[in-house]
Amino acid sequence: MTACQRYEDRLEALHDGELTGLSRWRVGRHVASCAHCRAELDSLRGIGEFLREEVARDPAPDLWAAIAARLPELDAGLERRSATAVARPAARRRRFAPLPIGLGGLVAAAAVLVLWLKTPGLPAPDAVIEDLDSMGRPVAVLPADEKSTIIWVLDPKPVASGEGEAGAQI
Repeated sequence: MTACQRYEDRLEALHDGELTGLSRWRVGRHVASCAHCRAELDSLRGIGEFLREEVARDPAPDLWAAIAARLPELDAGLERRSATAVARPAARRRRFAPLPIGLGGLVAAAAVLVLWLKTPGLPAPDAVIEDLDSMGRPVAVLPADEKSTIIWVLDPKPVASGEGEAGAQI
């Protein structure tokens, strides 16, 4: 990390007067010795001056007059649109409303059917266990590789806390 990267975030705080004490002194010392950061700080000052000048200027006097002159025209346009919407018969508007909903439902049902038919079933097991007497204990069957299968017959008896795996019964 270069020195400029360390002070990059603090330049705005220095410009805004948010830094005090030692941090202000450190950033000021870096800016005094670094042309890049000095240029960045000057750029921030230029932006601040520009914004202060823009805020100080009065808005154009005809701005509100132009907006107020257009308001009746905009109101008339809104009234025309709402009158057109009311003039349409309600039966005509509702006649085609169920069609998109029914069509959408039909497309969704077809998509579900296609996905359901394309989904493969459970894979057939590669190994077949001919006989297993677990004497009521839980069993876990895990495929290991192409030629072997791991069968775990678990003992429901809890292992004492100090015994670990060595004390487990298989």
